[in-house]
Amino acid sequence: MLMSGSMKFRFLILLAVAGVLAACAKEETGTSESGNNGKVVAQFGAGISNVKTTLSPAENAKRKIFWAEGDCIAINGLASEPLTEETAGGVTAVFDFTSYYTTPGNVLYPSVMYKDENTITLPSSQAYVADGFASGAYPMAAHFESGSDATLSALCAMIKLPLKQASGTSPDTDRISTITFSGNAGEQVRGDFVIDYENATLTPASDAEEDKSFTMNVNKTPGTDPLPIVLIVPAGTYASGFSLKIMDVAGHYMVMSKETSFSVEAGHLYVMPEVEFIPTGTELGVEISSAADLIAFAQNYNSKAITPEGLIATLTEDIVFDETSSEAFNATGGIGMKTAAGDEEDYYFNGFFNGNDKTISGLQATVPLFTATGGAGKIQDLTVDGSCSFTFTQECYGECGCDDYRR
Repeated sequence: MLMSGSMKFRFLILLAVAGVLAACAKEETGTSESGNNGKVVAQFGAGISNVKTTLSPAENAKRKIFWAEGDCIAINGLASEPLTEETAGGVTAVFDFTSYYTTPGNVLYPSVMYKDENTITLPSSQAYVADGFASGAYPMAAHFESGSDATLSALCAMIKLPLKQASGTSPDTDRISTITFSGNAGEQVRGDFVIDYENATLTPASDAEEDKSFTMNVNKTPGTDPLPIVLIVPAGTYASGFSLKIMDVAGHYMVMSKETSFSVEAGHLYVMPEVEFIPTGTELGVEISSAADLIAFAQNYNSKAITPEGLIATLTEDIVFDETSSEAFNATGGIGMKTAAGDEEDYYFNGFFNGNDKTISGLQATVPLFTATGGAGKIQDLTVDGSCSFTFTQECYGECGCDDYRR
């Protein structure tokens, strides 16, 4: 049935069930104690980029999901209007549509995960939210034949890691930068999945190495009280368990692993034992807090004073350039760079550049921030604001035509 788009249409999803999520399994058991089926009865509410859907405190080992301002849903790929402050905040919500949608319909939350009628995309990174799941990271789905209400079912599970400050350490150190989750048997945990809306299930659709792990950006220091970190993971069985690599801002890390088969059910919250952060490994960490630091970082990388293996560069402050520092700036990585012997080589950026939600401003450059990134290069959570400008030319070289450039 075609629904007219000449006026606002409303679609109701009820989040009325008392126990949406079950806070259940300890790491050593991996079993659900509540028997909760993980179904969410809700009004349609899919997420846009700043979804703030919240998780209630636990009551009798169960939790509810409350819709929040900015939430919206998608029906057959068509996004609803976002919830307002007045229409959000409860376990039920009404979502308005100003364009046509058809029935029967497939409903997805959050809408930004929709790729096509058969595929959704789980994100490569999540963001820490105190004792809750990351914005726009927790997918739910439903199928309806007619009418204006449906029951959403969770597509993923949650793993909660209570992370504590180690005894004898200072709360001013060991700020957690990221946590990387991966299945020990190489299970897909991000990227494209085939979705079955009627049964609310996901089927892996990628063998790419990059889709076998995802990162949570934390940027918090654990205290004597546990820092409650909730990661969203695809439901299913992790045949050889899973690993969590916990990294601080200085590049020190610890790895927490469960090495036996571990099954997680959609809609359930699995609580791991409390863990003290005691970094036993070290990766090369570089902290950048000024324009001078960023200039030095590029120079050191390009001269190979620092190498890409294990490199994590983190902005710890907003970076402000002036005319002098702009003139001194050079791009990180390069194509056709000169070696000490006078030869040319491609030296792509293959480290991890963590923008840490900081901003670069005032840079007036004749080169880009990064000339070229390789397959292992990663740049994330960085804002370059409108006060910056990049004016540069490229010229062709080599035998491969104009796909190859040098500065």
